[in-house]
Amino acid sequence: MVESDDDDKPPPKKKPVLGKKPVKKAKPDVDMKDEEEKKPASSTVKRSAPTKGPVAPVIQEEDLGSGLSKEEAEEKVGEFFSSDVVSKFDSAKWQDKKEGFEGLKEEIIEK
Repeated sequence: MVESDDDDKPPPKKKPVLGKKPVKKAKPDVDMKDEEEKKPASSTVKRSAPTKGPVAPVIQEEDLGSGLSKEEAEEKVGEFFSSDVVSKFDSAKWQDKKEGFEGLKEEIIEK
């Protein structure tokens, strides 16, 4: 008789089932009762902030004053840039605003 090489090979692996969540095995009821006794009531649990990762510094807000009205701001910008470019920012269309930014860019490069 001829011996086959199948005896030396491990059994074939099962293909994973895609699109389905794995089924969790249920714990015995005895363990669940012990866990319920160990857990405090949810209303008494206080959660602290996570300690892992970087912590951002606290930024103190600056008092910048009341600022300028829209008309005053347009007047100030009009001192440095042409009124044609500034007027494009009043439009509701984004294409006009884009043209305004491009006009500002060109004027800045010229200066």
